Amino acid sequence: MRVTPAFKDFVEKAKKGEVKVTIYFGYALAPEERPAFYTVIDMFKREYPGVDVGVIEYAAMGVMQSAVSATAALPKEQRAAFIGQAPDVFTWAHDWIGWMADLGYLIALEDYIGEDAIDDISKHILPVAMSAVTYKLKTYGHHMLEKH
Repeated sequence: MRVTPAFKDFVEKAKKGEVKVTIYFGYALAPEERPAFYTVIDMFKREYPGVDVGVIEYAAMGVMQSAVSATAALPKEQRAAFIGQAPDVFTWAHDWIGWMADLGYLIALEDYIGEDAIDDISKHILPVAMSAVTYKLKTYGHHMLEKH
């Protein structure tokens, strides 16, 4: 996958443990869905030892939405006080994308990994799935595969 040089450099350093960052992953998943997420998080942490993943569990999507919205609505200089209390990355209902993007609560993936990476990813995902996470020609997430 093609990514921006800055992102590629970060990934290489994270794999070697040369950078140390913590991201917080939030979810409101059913109990039977949780083990799969923890397995993926553990795999991620083994591959990227420079990235610690904190997990924030929410009782319901609405509770998580409120936490994300309340923190994101703060002026940037005040958000640091809430690190770890609201997620950086989260699972959500795709119908939140428009209003959250309009308010600046979400950051387009293109801004981090570049347009080429999105093009590469899109080749492996059904167009309807990509359209669910695309708003105003920007990508704000990745679909989640679920086995029912």
